[in-house]
Amino acid sequence: MDGVILRNLVSCSSEDNTHRAESLLSSDTNRKWKAARPAEKHVSVILQLEKEEQIHSIDIGNEGSAFIEVLVGHSTSVKDQNFEVLLVTSSFMSPTESRNGTNTNRVRFFGPSQLLKATAQEKWDCVKIVCSQPYSKSLAYGVAFIKLHSPPDADDVPVSTPPKLTKLGQFRVRDESPSSGSDIQPGSLFFGRDSAAKTSTGLKGNALHRINGHCL
Repeated sequence: MDGVILRNLVSCSSEDNTHRAESLLSSDTNRKWKAARPAEKHVSVILQLEKEEQIHSIDIGNEGSAFIEVLVGHSTSVKDQNFEVLLVTSSFMSPTESRNGTNTNRVRFFGPSQLLKATAQEKWDCVKIVCSQPYSKSLAYGVAFIKLHSPPDADDVPVSTPPKLTKLGQFRVRDESPSSGSDIQPGSLFFGRDSAAKTSTGLKGNALHRINGHCL
């Protein structure tokens, strides 16, 4: 599963002088994008991918946002109405955490089952990240990092291995797994032999008893 390359910044609604939106293009997770000021209703950034890709999973590192949503579109028509939701609005901070300014850098991983299937099946070359923080008036928020992943290659998908065939002369013997073998359990041959010996001894004893009884 390869990482999707973010090529350039298309636009952003707000950015801090230090933590600029183009920081998200870097693979370094220590860089971040933050809004220019606290208490903004919501902020967004649009990034263009190196090429059209299917997006299989998303990793997001938060930077003070209570909610984050991810949409996708095409660079040929970058308008709000042309974006499709890939990841529905997801919670990254509770109201209490937001008011106290705690756990601002939570990281969440979103797999295929958490993305909208119809959108994830298509190829896109633009991604829009929308953040909001309605619970705090003092927190300048944004995203610490975002990583997109393409679907795994067919070669990476595990394939069930057929039973191994061992050639023995002109015959081929198939190796069976332990569970598909006979019902012989460890030690069963030993205990079976001991049981047979006891049975044999018992039979001999009974025979002698009958003979002795007859003689008496």
